[in-house]
Amino acid sequence: MKAYSIFVKVVVVALLFAIVAASMYGCEKKPIVLRIWQTETDPTTVNVLEAAARSFQREHENVTVEIESIAWGSLSQRLLTALVSGHPPDISHLQPFMLQSLADKGRLLELDDVIDSIGRDDIYPNIREMHKIGGHYYGIAHSFNTSQWGYRRDIAASKGVDVDTIVNWSQFIGALAQCTDTAMYGAILPGGDPLFIDFLLAQFVACNGGCLFHENGRPAFTEEPVIEALQFFYDIAKYCPPDWVSTKYIDQFRPEISGKVVFIPFTGYRASKQFELDAPANMANPDYFSVMTPPIGPRGDSSTHYSGWDGEPFVIFRDSRNVTIAKEFLEYFYKSQYYYDYCASVPGHLSPIFKSMNEGGAYDTLNSVKQWTPWREMMMNQIQADKILPFLISAKHELKLGFLLEIQNQRILSRMVLDVTRDGISPREAAEIARTKAEKLITDLGYKKW
Repeated sequence: MKAYSIFVKVVVVALLFAIVAASMYGCEKKPIVLRIWQTETDPTTVNVLEAAARSFQREHENVTVEIESIAWGSLSQRLLTALVSGHPPDISHLQPFMLQSLADKGRLLELDDVIDSIGRDDIYPNIREMHKIGGHYYGIAHSFNTSQWGYRRDIAASKGVDVDTIVNWSQFIGALAQCTDTAMYGAILPGGDPLFIDFLLAQFVACNGGCLFHENGRPAFTEEPVIEALQFFYDIAKYCPPDWVSTKYIDQFRPEISGKVVFIPFTGYRASKQFELDAPANMANPDYFSVMTPPIGPRGDSSTHYSGWDGEPFVIFRDSRNVTIAKEFLEYFYKSQYYYDYCASVPGHLSPIFKSMNEGGAYDTLNSVKQWTPWREMMMNQIQADKILPFLISAKHELKLGFLLEIQNQRILSRMVLDVTRDGISPREAAEIARTKAEKLITDLGYKKW
């Protein structure tokens, strides 16, 4: 009987261990769906990201990675809607101007450990620190690029314009007038993409030594640096095709390639890929499509030659049910060959955030990087000299403001520009209208500090 009792106890213990083990195994194998929103549109880039996801899935049998591509222009609205509904993605691209707003609301997860894992000291410091709030990192740039002022070098020269002598806005407008005739326009603007108009306004204000918002958050729209930036927009628009107000960013390059416009104040390294696709082979080079130093406003000086910085960070939402696996995916992506392949999918435009990969390595030997040397040098000089400001940011203190996501989503800035350039409202009146709207929104959000 005693032996039987011992046998029963052994069997019971073994069964308990089996049940616990089965339970643990079931937990480990519980299906996980990792949802990622990203903003890259190039098919090659998306294919690389999806290949990385499939490879990650093979190493995590219970994980399915779902990647959704979100257009830049709709990202802010999609995010706000998802957050209100309680169903944000696990991982998403953001713009740096969105970080403070979402961090203030407790929506973002600290990523210090991920930064350390992928190589904190190897990331360009000014790129890394843009995503730091209150001592913690809340984002990791997926790559970097800067906005450029592009132009048709051959046409400008044929019109007697020496672009290297253009330093200020007045000289730039003079060049537009010199290049405009019955068959050609001096410039084109991406009026059909309000987000890009927002970005360009911020750059104009920065290059004029001003800011859109003071450190206490109060809008500076009615102050002279912004008023003059609005007037500069108006002056450029006079030399643009009539349909510029409906022209999308990507559609600017066709008239430049065909020789119908000369200057594009808002472009980026990605344009070189478009030239390689659409321009005659003998023209797809910097002898025809080049870049210039951003001109400065009447209140600017040599220290205010700012360009917009493009490099959406990946973030993880605090509400994610898959925080651990989300961190593992980011670490896997940045530390794998897929990250290099991702950046190489649009050479130059998707420049790696790692110094070791970006300078003197295989990336520099890519044909498209070598072919567009002036674009590459302009961008790298701006990064290394810290002459960059994230899109929608006209002064570094604005990165600490927690309402920029909502300001951009309401289209207050682009509406102000279109009031002036399209609807004929004076810069000062348009600025007053926009200031009133912005102050009300900031107050309603609880951010008023003046």
